[in-house]
Amino acid sequence: MGDYDQKFALAKNIYLYMMTHPGKKLNFMGNELGHFREWDEEKPLDWFLLDYPRHLSFRRYIQDLNHIYSHYDALWENDYGFNGFKWIEVDNHDQSIYSYYRVGSKSTIIVVLNMTPVSYERYDVGVPEPGTYIELINSERDIYEGCNMTNYVAIDSSDDPLHQQPHRIQTRLAPFAAVMFIKDTYK
Repeated sequence: MGDYDQKFALAKNIYLYMMTHPGKKLNFMGNELGHFREWDEEKPLDWFLLDYPRHLSFRRYIQDLNHIYSHYDALWENDYGFNGFKWIEVDNHDQSIYSYYRVGSKSTIIVVLNMTPVSYERYDVGVPEPGTYIELINSERDIYEGCNMTNYVAIDSSDDPLHQQPHRIQTRLAPFAAVMFIKDTYK
């Protein structure tokens, strides 16, 4: 739905949701091109779409998501166990922002999804562990043809509980943004 920019923003949002939600992933051939038509086994892919910056950046976004997925065990290690996925904020019907985290033996990934065209200069998210969090990927970065409202600096958590979590981080959230954070273990 929406205009051209919103269609891509929403597609990036739902792809990040799919890649970070439990269960195995299914991506049809050509989805990374940002096709407007349904995939058809009798027609070739629309490779010419990569001549357009929006489609090229969409492909880069999917490539980066695939790289993150393969690199961080939290996204695949406990796909079918209750200990691999926890909701942080699921009932935010006023703002339509959802957050959850994925847990692996080596990493914990925080996911925040803004499902509306409203931006937030400050949006607090509960986190399970104290520490410094860095943004792994943000669907609205300029390299993905987004508005570039991101969290470029590391975010220190505070000991102020939120969303049934013992700590919180203060983030910036762009319209239709899908963002992943990870605790910085090198500090």
